[in-house]
Amino acid sequence: MVKARQRWLEQSGLPGDLEPVWSALGDGPGAVVLTEDSQPLGVMRVELAPDLSWWTAEQRAQTSVLISAACTLPGRSDRPGRLLTLWARHYTSCLGRRWVRCEVPSGDELNGRHSSKFAYLMGTCGWQRAGTRTCRGGGSVVMLQTSAEVLPSLPALVASSVPVPAPPADAPAAR
Repeated sequence: MVKARQRWLEQSGLPGDLEPVWSALGDGPGAVVLTEDSQPLGVMRVELAPDLSWWTAEQRAQTSVLISAACTLPGRSDRPGRLLTLWARHYTSCLGRRWVRCEVPSGDELNGRHSSKFAYLMGTCGWQRAGTRTCRGGGSVVMLQTSAEVLPSLPALVASSVPVPAPPADAPAAR
């Protein structure tokens, strides 16, 4: 799947080296794989103790998980990125945390080259822009977050082999 996404990026003329995604997924626990008929559609790593030192003090004070190394199979009309986001929101809420956070390489986002990626993440998937930061190597990332929320109907859409705890009584539920 990661290799298929890499080929799609290259064929589309878009920048992106997915080797770090592949490497990060192999580094230990936290990988969540979305499958259909035993075929992978999407994958992400859920970091329960993320390093958020570059986020603001106010953001760090709010409980969260960080999604990293996310990748989906290209060309799917069923939007596996949206399903991964819904699962992460539900899982995070069941952990009693407030936010799901991620960082997306911005590339030329500010001048519109990747605007469709950000339109999808912020429009279709419900992520909100929480800031931008410059990386050590000079590139930049857009910091995104979405609120955690108990989604009682999610198990009908997404079966999970990852143990999902029962949500706390005060966890926000879907409206």
